[in-house]
Amino acid sequence: MDSLMADDSLRGWALMFAAAILASIMMTPLLAAQGRYEAFALYAAFSSFCHQQAERAWQLGTQPLPVCVRCLGFYAGAFAAAALRIRFSKRRLLFALAIALLSSAAELAGQPVPAGARFASGLLLGGVLVAAIAERSNGFLPRLNRLPPPRRPASLA
Repeated sequence: MDSLMADDSLRGWALMFAAAILASIMMTPLLAAQGRYEAFALYAAFSSFCHQQAERAWQLGTQPLPVCVRCLGFYAGAFAAAALRIRFSKRRLLFALAIALLSSAAELAGQPVPAGARFASGLLLGGVLVAAIAERSNGFLPRLNRLPPPRRPASLA
């Protein structure tokens, strides 16, 4: 039962984190269209994790998202796996890796890879990664309801 509780806790944290990342991704082009400085900070932050090549990023309005479609798929897959409580399996991992390798091999060979295929490869990898971490964490993050209650100061007792 403890491993299930740890699994739920980590999935909850992953869900909140992935939701915040996805919200930031979607807000960035909207802020950029208004000329807001926060957009530039978000583009800079995401550039640490993504190449941000304009031809590989979808646009929201007239502005590109701060991540490529594969990275967007990765974050969306992480969110979906946490929200849907997807379980890890070696078969899913091998399938996700095979799709990612095929997509990368085609790109290296100079073949155009459609944006949807890049998104799908990121979606699968993000989902499998969150499922693997959630099931293998074994109590890495504490459950909030299992924390001891706060102590009352002796002067108030």
